[in-house]
Amino acid sequence: MHVLALLWTLVLLLKEAQAWGFRNGIFHNSIWLEQAAGVYHRESRKGRYQLTYKEAKAVCKYEGGTLATYEQLEAARQIGFHVCAAGWFDRGRVGYPIVKPGANCGFGKVGIVDYGYRLNKSEKWDVYCYNPNLFIYWSDVRPQFQ
Repeated sequence: MHVLALLWTLVLLLKEAQAWGFRNGIFHNSIWLEQAAGVYHRESRKGRYQLTYKEAKAVCKYEGGTLATYEQLEAARQIGFHVCAAGWFDRGRVGYPIVKPGANCGFGKVGIVDYGYRLNKSEKWDVYCYNPNLFIYWSDVRPQFQ
């Protein structure tokens, strides 16, 4: 039983490692960057800010989740979820969670930096999804928005 669990873990880690790489001097997965309280940040494999609203919704749905609500994003922020990257969330809003104020991120404020409801749903941003049951080894999920 333990051998099977170990083998399964190794397979998952190998799959995970394929999606990891260096960017801006940091070794990380270019899609799955952060997660807290069921909320997670995704970006396109093409890089930051490449998803329209429709594509963002599809990414979350593909993984069995939904776009995070403002309340879910705030709950994640309350327990330390800090991401300096704007993304789509529920009902066409764009923003990002800030825990620590900084001059280069969040305009020196703490909270959800909210760009508001976007009229142009073709704008391209990252996305904040919500799925409290999603396990972190989803690196091989590659929807058509690569």
